[in-house]
Amino acid sequence: MSIVYKLPVISFLLSATCCIAEESPSTLHLSTKEVVEELLSRSKAGEWTGNLTNVIARHGMRAAEIAAENFDEANGQNEALCKLIARVGRIRKSYLATVQLYDPAAFDVFYTVKGRKIQERIAQGLGWKEWPPSLSAAVVRAAPFAGLVWLNEQSRAEKPNWPQVQALVTEWGRWINDGNERQYVHHVHTVVASFLEHEDLRTHPEAQAVLLSIVSQSRPSGCCSTQANAAAKLIGMSLLERLETTAVTASNSSSPAVRTQAMKALGRLGSETAEKAFLNRLSEESDSEVLVNAANASSEFKNKEATGNAMLALFAREQDIEVRKAILFAAESADWPQTEALLLKAFEQPGDGLLGVALGLAAEHEMSPDMKAKVLNAGVEYESLTPALIDAIGRVGNEAAAMLLAGRLPDEKNEAVRLKLLLALEKTGTEVARKTFMRLLQEEASPLVMEHLIAIAGRLRLGQASKQLMSLAEDPTAPLMLRSQALWSLGAFNTEEVKDFLKTYEPELPEGIPPESSSQVLNQAAALAKFRIHSKDGEPAVQHCYDRASPSDRLSMLMGLAEAGLAHPIIAQSLKSQEFIEVYGAIRAAGTLDKDTYSAELESLEKSILFAAMLSLPLDLLGLPGYFDKARSQRSAIK
Repeated sequence: MSIVYKLPVISFLLSATCCIAEESPSTLHLSTKEVVEELLSRSKAGEWTGNLTNVIARHGMRAAEIAAENFDEANGQNEALCKLIARVGRIRKSYLATVQLYDPAAFDVFYTVKGRKIQERIAQGLGWKEWPPSLSAAVVRAAPFAGLVWLNEQSRAEKPNWPQVQALVTEWGRWINDGNERQYVHHVHTVVASFLEHEDLRTHPEAQAVLLSIVSQSRPSGCCSTQANAAAKLIGMSLLERLETTAVTASNSSSPAVRTQAMKALGRLGSETAEKAFLNRLSEESDSEVLVNAANASSEFKNKEATGNAMLALFAREQDIEVRKAILFAAESADWPQTEALLLKAFEQPGDGLLGVALGLAAEHEMSPDMKAKVLNAGVEYESLTPALIDAIGRVGNEAAAMLLAGRLPDEKNEAVRLKLLLALEKTGTEVARKTFMRLLQEEASPLVMEHLIAIAGRLRLGQASKQLMSLAEDPTAPLMLRSQALWSLGAFNTEEVKDFLKTYEPELPEGIPPESSSQVLNQAAALAKFRIHSKDGEPAVQHCYDRASPSDRLSMLMGLAEAGLAHPIIAQSLKSQEFIEVYGAIRAAGTLDKDTYSAELESLEKSILFAAMLSLPLDLLGLPGYFDKARSQRSAIK
C-alpha cells in the first residue's frame, strides 16, 4: 500500500431533500401553494414536470400537504401530485432527529398524532378505483400509518382487493429492502402475516408470492415490544411462528413463484423449524428457478452439517448450471464442512463458467492435496489465467504454484493481470517468489507495477532490496509515488544502514515542481519509516509532520500506522478530532492493535454527538461502523 493512501473525497450534506435542479427565476418568488399550482398548470398542459418536482421538494412536507389537498379522483394530474409527494417523502428514511431539524412539518406528519390527519389526506387515493402509478410510493413514504390502516382493513375483508394490496406491499418491500424503514417494520410483517393466513389468498398466487417476499427482504423481529407481546397473547402465537407456519405451507404450493418466495422466506427466518421445512422441500423440488433461490437462501441456516449435506446432494443430482453456481456462491459465505467435496465435484464438470466460480471459492478455503493438484493442473492447461484461477494458485502456496505464476509474468502485458500475478506470487512466500521479485525490481518499466513491487519488497523484507529502495527515495527524477513507497518500505528494514540513511534524509526535488506538497509527502513517509524501525527521533518526527498536515494527509499517516499495526499519540489525538476522515483513520489504526491503549478515547468517541451523527446517516461511510466494532472488540478482548 502506498503511504499516500488513495481514498475518495468524502463529501455529504444533511438535507431534508436533496435535489440537483436549480430553481428557475419563474418560481423563485412563489409560495409553496403557488408553486404546486404551477406544477398542476404545467401537468395539465402536458409538459414534463420532473425538474419542477425536484424544485418544489425543497419546500418540504408542506408541499406534500398542499399536493394532497389538490387530489381529485377525476383529476388527470394526480400522478404528478403523487410523484411530488413521493419525492418529498424520501426524508422519512432519515433518522428522527434529522427529520425534526430539517423539516419540522414532516416530523409532525410522521411522529405525532395530529400528523395522521395529513397522512389520511395523502392516502385518500387508496380508495380510488384506479390508482396513479406513483400512489403506492407516495403512501409508503409520506403516509405510512394511513397505508397500514388500509392494509389492515383489507386483511379483514372477505374479498381483499388483491391487485391493489399487491401494489402497496410491493412498494413496502422495496422501501424496507433498501434499508429505508425507520418506524413500521414490525407492523408491516404483522399485516403480512394476517394476509398470509387469509382464506381467499390461496386463489391468488401472485399476491401470495409478493407477501412472502416481504419476509425475505428483511429479517422479522420477534415480540420485541409491548404492543407485539400483547398481540402475541391475543392470537396465541408469536409473529415469527405465524410467518414460519405460512412459509412452511407455501413451500408446498403448486406455484413455482410462491415456492420460490417461501424458500427465501424460510432462509431469512433461519429457525430450526424453518430449516427442517426447507430441507424437506429441497429434497423434492425440481424447478430450477426455485432451486437457484433456495441455494441462495441456504447459507442462512446454522446447522451447517445438515444444510451442507443437502447442498452436496442437490449439486450431485442437479445438472442445471445456474443451480450449481448458486450452491457454490452460497458455500462461500456458509462455510459448510462439505465445501471441499463440492469443489471436487465442480472440477469434474467445469463447463459454462462453473470452474470460475469454483476457483473463486477455492481461493478462500484451505485445500487438500487433491484440490491443490486440480488447481495447478488448471493453471497449466489454460492458455490465459483468470483472476480467480490466479488467486487459487496463489492459495496453493508451494514451489510449483510459485513457478507457475512466475512463468506467466514475462509474456503478460496487461498491467492488471501482472499485478494479480505478483500479489498471488507474494502469497506463496517461496524462494522462487523472492528471486522473481528481486529480478523484477531491476527490470520493471511500469510505474504502477513498480509501486506494488516496492511494497512487496517491504512486506517480504527482501534484504537485498534496501539499497535499491534508498537509491530510489533519493532520485529526484523518480515519480513521487515510487519515492514515498520506497521510504515507507524502508521502514521494514531495521538495519544500521537504513537507520543512517533515514536520519540524514532530505528530499531533493526536481526543478519546476512545487516543493511544499511534494516534500511533505516524502517527509511524512520518512517519518513513518523511522517510527517503524524504532529510531529515537521517529515518534517526534511523525508528530511534527502530523501537526502540519491537512486532514487528508493525516488520514494517510493514520492508515500507515494501521498497516504497520503501530500505536502512536496521533491516534488518540485524531480520535478527538472534528474531521470525519481523521476519526475514520484513527479508528482503522486503533482496530489493528492488540493493546488497550485507546479504550478511553474510543469510549468517549462512542458517546459523542459527532460520532452518533456519523453512524446515524443512511450511508456506509466507508465501512465505519464495522471498523469501529472491530476496534471495540479488540478492546473487549483485552478486558
